[in-house]
Amino acid sequence: MLSIFHETRDVFVLKDLEKLAVKKGVVLQSVKEVLQSLVDDNMVHQEKIGSSNYFW
Repeated sequence: MLSIFHETRDVFVLKDLEKLAVKKGVVLQSVKEVLQSLVDDNMVHQEKIGSSNYFW
């Protein structure tokens, strides 16, 4: 899933990441957990702006 961020160098919301991760072979139910793990390990940044969480 980390490759999504490296390939595009873009900013995503969770909904967009779920769609892209499924295409990469990640199970939909585990996307949020994997993403949180990447954020916890400082491999992906997360910022809450308004009511949305953005990841890059």
